Amino acid sequence: VRENLVFVWQNRQADNQLDETSPVGFMQGNVEARGRSIYGRFMDMVIDRGWFETGVAGEKIMQAISGQFSLEMLVTPAHKDQSGGVVALSGDGNRTFKLFQNGPDLQVLAGQAAPEEEVIAVWEGVFGQNQAVHLIFTADGAGFDLYINGQHLGRRNVAFNLSGWEQGKVHFGDLNLAWKGRIEGTAIYNSVLPVNTIEDHAEYFKTELAGRRPVP
Repeated sequence: VRENLVFVWQNRQADNQLDETSPVGFMQGNVEARGRSIYGRFMDMVIDRGWFETGVAGEKIMQAISGQFSLEMLVTPAHKDQSGGVVALSGDGNRTFKLFQNGPDLQVLAGQAAPEEEVIAVWEGVFGQNQAVHLIFTADGAGFDLYINGQHLGRRNVAFNLSGWEQGKVHFGDLNLAWKGRIEGTAIYNSVLPVNTIEDHAEYFKTELAGRRPVP
């Protein structure tokens, strides 16, 4: 699975490196805070009236993704009733692909930059207030699958791929400052993750969270 990694950023203290054998070559995974976003107590992204972005690495990431890809992250929304982008992949010509929180639901938005984006898939009841969820989203060109805390929440049959997207960028949070929460454990793969790997990763983060004292 690691050979399919095109980006990794677990937290600010982690190694966050891909070696020269990765699809993007050697890469030091970094995210840059924008607006009023900061790094938190667990060295995670704390997003509040801002966002984080991968900077120049976004172009390499997007060039390495084709018909199949997977997105992974640990997401803790600050509010259950908010509406805003959690992660966005963008390319030339204002093309965008977003995982979007709409209240408790997860939406997939795609198209040209807002307001021309369209909702192309929905999963209900994904998010709660200050509840961490381990999220893995996979796309195989013919449809999307969503896994929350290792559980498969269903498939949506939607033909979609990111082939040929140039001058790409990756953002965590919402450029319109509409999403508030915490993100860590991020990874992007140029393949569909196997179910056993998804379950293993969910178990890892479950153990990680169990060992933490709650954030006040």
